[in-house]
Amino acid sequence: MYSVYCKALDFLHAPQEGKIQNDSRPTTPKTISESLSICLASQPMAATNITTYSQKLSLKVDKLQVVLIGDLHEQPLFDLNTQTFEFNACDWSDQLSLDTSIILAINYYNLTNSHWEPLMEAWPITFKISFLGCPSYHSIALESKRRLEMNITATFINLIMTGTNIWGREGKNCLNQKRGMVLPYLIKNLPGYPLKVSAEFQDEFHKGKEYLAEDGKSILWWFEDRELMREVRVYKPFICYEGELTSIFQSVMSPTQSKLRIVLDGEGWEAVSGTSVVRESDEVYPLRPSLDGVTHRLLCDVAIQDTVKEVTFQSTFQVQNNTSLPIEMCVIDDAGSIICQPYNIIPGGLFSVPIETAYHQRIRFGPIWCKEELVWKELVKHPVRTIACQSINLEEPVQRFTAATIYDKEDSTVW
Repeated sequence: MYSVYCKALDFLHAPQEGKIQNDSRPTTPKTISESLSICLASQPMAATNITTYSQKLSLKVDKLQVVLIGDLHEQPLFDLNTQTFEFNACDWSDQLSLDTSIILAINYYNLTNSHWEPLMEAWPITFKISFLGCPSYHSIALESKRRLEMNITATFINLIMTGTNIWGREGKNCLNQKRGMVLPYLIKNLPGYPLKVSAEFQDEFHKGKEYLAEDGKSILWWFEDRELMREVRVYKPFICYEGELTSIFQSVMSPTQSKLRIVLDGEGWEAVSGTSVVRESDEVYPLRPSLDGVTHRLLCDVAIQDTVKEVTFQSTFQVQNNTSLPIEMCVIDDAGSIICQPYNIIPGGLFSVPIETAYHQRIRFGPIWCKEELVWKELVKHPVRTIACQSINLEEPVQRFTAATIYDKEDSTVW
């Protein structure tokens, strides 16, 4: 541009050819703008070619899974997953356009049966974003041709409410303690004998290492590896004594059932196999072989308390204190002599009479022992009766209690 301007100035001041130098006629000089326009017009314009390129990106994702893990028990709570989907983008330098089609599903972990259950059924959606025009404007579209279906059950609502209450009560403690120390199972031993516990798998030739639970004691338990339970389902039981976490056994199998193998130590009974603790229930298992012609039974009670499954092994003869006073219970022989240390039952408490004692011996209540000697056969024949106990202070009147027997009348083994 500058060179064109200089040439225009030279053209303006230079004498024109064919013109007499002494011509007296005045000449009218051309202005710079006119000369410049003439000069520019005389230059040929080069043609400009603009090449436009199309930009495209296609990203194929096999699947996507997001799992929410609880801090308290290191167990999964929610699982968001997708099927295979494709993400497309084009012209991001000029007019960006994004689109994808995803099939979403959400599951929640049902503690009552130890299974994943659907919260949101598989829902296909299409998501599009476009940046168009000048000035650009945004276009966002989210659409689906299928109805959104949610499964809101009483179990799910109870899970949310329980989790909220526990987090409000134990939230700060969870942040201060080591993760994974609160295990999801608590095994209580109340049948009156030491108990050997091990995990049992679907493969009959494999079982976990046995651990001993003393009478009246509890142990913490974990069947599955918390990091792999939702993937290849690695069955990995854990045991916890006094806060120390130890790996017991690992075998890659399908954990459709969480089962235990139970052995009552020292009484000659065979192992009780296939003890399922998947769901809340009460199951009675016969003990083999029979002793003196009597087939004793072991009760397995599974209940959930603050998202922890409490698995209680006990006899089928239980005494519950529904009074407002603590009571004592002792076991006596046929001669009326106390044969073991008295048991104290707090108000609202439950005591499991040892298995053999429940069948062969009698019980009394105190602290000053009553005259009535109770045996399970008499309790079945006369389900309701009154028990009189002398007060510790002899000046006070006699304390009277009502004893009611609750049993399954359709169970022929009770009679």
